[in-house]
Amino acid sequence: MLVDPVLGLHSLGTMARALSVSMPLAPLFEIAAEEALLALHAASVSLGRLESGGRSLRTLINVGDLAPTESRWPRTEVYWLPQWGTAARSFANGITRTDRLGDDD
Repeated sequence: MLVDPVLGLHSLGTMARALSVSMPLAPLFEIAAEEALLALHAASVSLGRLESGGRSLRTLINVGDLAPTESRWPRTEVYWLPQWGTAARSFANGITRTDRLGDDD
């Protein structure tokens, strides 16, 4: 996926400014997700954390065009990674992943 260099630089600047002050993590997650959404020209972005020894992924925030069942700050959106083979392999290998609608791969 191509990142717009101008938007990417703007997003990095915004995140750097946010990191230069002391604030709770939730606003930092929100800034990072919103800026990633802009820089990647994505429809949606989710940030999460690995739990249970890397066997599950808890979504911390969803931004962008969300499905009716999704919420911005989910309390119980957890994915059991053994059920998501590709995601589990991505985390195990340290390789990031981007999906696009209509992309056969």
